[in-house]
Amino acid sequence: MSFKFFLFCFMGVLLIGCSDSNNEKIQLLDKKYASAQNSQIKNKIQKQQDDVKVQISKIQAQNKLDIAKVEAQNKIEIEKVKSSTSKDIALIDAKTKTEDTRVLIYIAVIAGILLFILMIIFYLNNKKNRDIKLKLHQAELKQQKEIAEREMEEKRLQMLVNLVSEDKLPKEMQEELVSLMGKKSNLIIESKIS
Repeated sequence: MSFKFFLFCFMGVLLIGCSDSNNEKIQLLDKKYASAQNSQIKNKIQKQQDDVKVQISKIQAQNKLDIAKVEAQNKIEIEKVKSSTSKDIALIDAKTKTEDTRVLIYIAVIAGILLFILMIIFYLNNKKNRDIKLKLHQAELKQQKEIAEREMEEKRLQMLVNLVSEDKLPKEMQEELVSLMGKKSNLIIESKIS
């Protein structure tokens, strides 16, 4: 600002001290002054533009640096989240596998118990059937034995009757046999009824 004031005063002195003939000189000086002032203004504007460009470059560089820092921090955070998520997924998978294994063990135990119960029921049912078959077989054998004994007894009685009817035995024996045959035939008849 002092330079401008000094320049203004200098111009004023020149104008006052010079005559019309010096008008051309003044105009020339004015032109020189104006061109010097214009070049100074241009230089100032250029300097200001350069300063602004430098400031813009610094701001852009700082912004790029800040963006790079934020991106790096975001990548770190993303990696942390991914790591945490993968750990959580691994833990959940492990728990799920443990629970699945536990469920399979329970199913196997229940299936084993049911199979054991079914085997016991099958065994008891077969044992009962075998016992019934054995009793039926024993009853059948007993009945066949009784029938065979009766047939043998009947054959003996028939032989005795034949002997008595043919009079091959003495009279006393015949009477004894007839009385015995009467008792035995009563026993045979009673056993057939019961």
